[in-house]
This record gives sequence, structure tokens and C-alpha cells, in this order.
Amino acid sequence: MADGSPDMPHNLKIRQTEERANAIRFTIMLDGFEDSTPLDVIEHYCGHSKETLERLIFLDDSIRVLLPDKQYEEDIKTCEDYTDKTKRAIKKASRGIENSLFPLHD
Repeated sequence: MADGSPDMPHNLKIRQTEERANAIRFTIMLDGFEDSTPLDVIEHYCGHSKETLERLIFLDDSIRVLLPDKQYEEDIKTCEDYTDKTKRAIKKASRGIENSLFPLHD
């Protein structure tokens, strides 16, 4: 990293762990919503999930450049797992929002 601090990778890993916890929490929230859940609540958590995903991707990329090859390969699998789960939850919530706003008429 630019400042050369030996604690920087450790601090990035702590922030990454926090964002992963947020991603899990928001994913569980979004997956648990039902048809009766107010639209503004779904939009709120969907927005937070998108922000968390952006921060998580940034942190993942920042950490990866500091890892040796073997750790890089292991880390990328874990990162992709969190990213994919969060993206799926956002997509599902977005579809629910869209269906609420524009219901299909038979």
C-alpha cells in the first residue's frame, strides 16, 4: 500500500470481515422478506446491500494485490462466494421491487 504500514493488510482484513458480516446480514434480511413486506423496507435493505457489495469488492481487490499466489487462489474463492450470494439477494429483491411497482396483468 502507499503508506507502507505493516498494519495495513491487517486493517483491510478487519474491514473486509466487517463488510462480509454486513453482506450476510443484509442477504438474510432480503431473503426473508415476504410479499407483505413494505416496499420501502425492501428498497432500504437492497440499497444497503448494494453499498456493502461495492465496499466488499473494493476491499477484496485491495487485499488480493498484497497476497502471495497460494493465498490469492484461496481468497478469490471465498470472495466470489460472498459476492455471488450478495448479488443474488440484490437481484431477487430488485425483481420483487419491480414486480410490486409494475405487476403483471393477466
